[in-house]
Amino acid sequence: MQIRVRLAKRESSSRTIFDRSLLAEDVRPGKAEACVVLSIDTSGIYPDRSAYKYELEFTAEELRTLIDVATGHVPSTGIEIGSSRSVTHTESGETASPILR
Repeated sequence: MQIRVRLAKRESSSRTIFDRSLLAEDVRPGKAEACVVLSIDTSGIYPDRSAYKYELEFTAEELRTLIDVATGHVPSTGIEIGSSRSVTHTESGETASPILR
């Protein structure tokens, strides 16, 4: 799996911050029913040696949509792909802008 980042407000080159296969310890059940959390420790966009924890939480429906898109099928769910609407997902009230919503 690769994770690339770049600046959002203007065109810039991307930087690969993660490039390896997923391991069993990268994935765990989410707090909600039928959810999975992908958790990765890696660097950020700037090469300052800081480490960050990235956590993405997917529902079963969102995982099905990812598989549908990866295999060239039309998503079988009503999920809107590309929505930038923010949704609260954490206990601390932090928000995230999901790719799939």
